[in-house]
This record gives sequence, C-alpha cells and structure tokens, in this order.
Amino acid sequence: MSAERKRILIVAHDRSTLHVARYHLTRAGFEVADTDNLEEARALVKATAPEIVVCELYEATDAKYNGHELRRRFFKNPGLRATPFLFLTDTPHPEQNGNVLGNAIDEYLKKPLDPLALIAQVQAMVTRRRTHEEMMRTDPLTHLLNRTTLENAVQTDLARLDRYARFAGILLLDIDELGAVNETQGDSAGDLVLTTLGSLISRTVRSTDIAGRYQSQQFVLYLPETREPGASQLAHRLQEQFQGLTQTALDAAMTFSAGVAEAPRDGDNWEQLLTRLNQAVHMAKANGKGEIVCWSEELSPLETET
Repeated sequence: MSAERKRILIVAHDRSTLHVARYHLTRAGFEVADTDNLEEARALVKATAPEIVVCELYEATDAKYNGHELRRRFFKNPGLRATPFLFLTDTPHPEQNGNVLGNAIDEYLKKPLDPLALIAQVQAMVTRRRTHEEMMRTDPLTHLLNRTTLENAVQTDLARLDRYARFAGILLLDIDELGAVNETQGDSAGDLVLTTLGSLISRTVRSTDIAGRYQSQQFVLYLPETREPGASQLAHRLQEQFQGLTQTALDAAMTFSAGVAEAPRDGDNWEQLLTRLNQAVHMAKANGKGEIVCWSEELSPLETET
C-alpha cells in the first residue's frame, strides 16, 4: 500500500449512497473500503486503518446499521478516537441531534450526494488530519522531532538492536552560550541559532537516522548502523558547518558541546544512554566551547544536571 494513498472507509446502509460515494472517491484517487453494517466496519478498520470514515447517519434501532453507534465505538477506543467522521445525512442540522456524539473533528454532508462536494470535503479532512499529526510529532521551531516522538523512536530502535545484535551511534548536541545570545541580541537571534542547527541537521542526516530537539538548546541524533568513530566524525562535520553558518548569519561563530555514545556498548536503554551522554557533554563544557567528548567509564562518577 502506497504511503501517499488516502485510505477511506465508507459505511452506508443505503446501497445507492454507498455506490455513489465509493465510485467517486475511487476515481478521485482514494483507496476505498466499504460496508453496509457496523460489524463488518470493525474488521475493516483493523485491516485498512482508515484516515477518514464516511458514514451514513442512518437512524436504525438495529446496532448493525446505526451510525451513531459506530462513532461511539470509535470514541471509546483511544487509538481510533482521533479518526474524523464525515456523516452523510438527510437532516438539515444533525449536530443538534442529541443522539450524535459531539466531536469537533467530525463534519456533515447533506444527501443526495454532490460528488464534487464529497471529494472536496474528504480531501480537506485528510489534509487537516495529516497536518495535525505532523504538528504533534515535530518541534514547531526547528521542525525536527519533538522530545516525546524522539524518545519513542529511539526506544523502539534500541529494542531492534537487542533483537538483531546491531549497533547505533548517538549524539547529544548542546549549543554553547545560547542564553548570552538571547540576552544581548534578543530572542529572535537565539531562535535563528536554533533553526540554523535544526536545518543543518535535517540536511545532513540519512533517511534512516532519528533526529530531534530534545530540550531547549539540546539536540539528539540517533544513527543506526554507525559506530562511535563515525558518530564523532559527523559531530565534527556539523560543528564546522554550524560555525560557518552562524558566522554569516550573526557575525559570530556559534558552537555546540557534544557527547557521543554507542549502543548497546555504552547502554542498552534510553535512560542510561541519556545519562551518559549528559556526562560527556558536561566534560565537553568543562573543557571549553566547541568540544566533542566520547563517553567512557572514566566519566561515570561525574555529577551532571540532566
């Protein structure tokens, strides 16, 4: 299944409505699954993971055909709650119906169906959902992964290392003297430093790498199939380019202090690795600006702030 295909589930008891919706959405390039009852819809949800459910708001006492009941089931499931519904209805103001579970992400379309209106509304809902999901995953300033998404992705890959006896390099970059830039040149200059490093990281990492803004002025790069020397080389290359870019933008070459570790050699879980990366960054800061330190057992006794 192509990642670009938009998956739609149609649930309609009226066969004519179902046929019209399926025909026009398929012609418009959507990947469509359809059913005329709720029990089949539950199986199709598992099989297709739809981005949108186009559901006839059919008033039926039989739970197999009641659109309200399907929405309630989705709402009770945390994994499905954010799936938008486009209700197809004969009612002028269905949102005022007490049977309808109110949800700000759902919309309504009057029957009989206008194919152009159907396609436009479904496309808008899919675009809105994808935009929202992307915003939830990324840091709004640097557009790298945010802390939660970063940690989840790293933890998932650390489990892969354990299963298949593989390895990965990890970098923790901490921008030097960012607070001084904010104080002397303003927050906009500090934001420019952050976005400069974020853009540089985005352009440099491979598609298989994981990169995100961990907190404040700290960034994490997780590099599958990379040993410590390769990760260290990347840190030095980023350092050189970062200095050049900030010299041009701010007339002052900025640097970062970096810690380097290798998993699972230096730790097989995220908490342990993060502690050791912070120990390496602490030593780098103590050595002066722009230092890159690889973690070793000698750093373990250092007390650091995480």
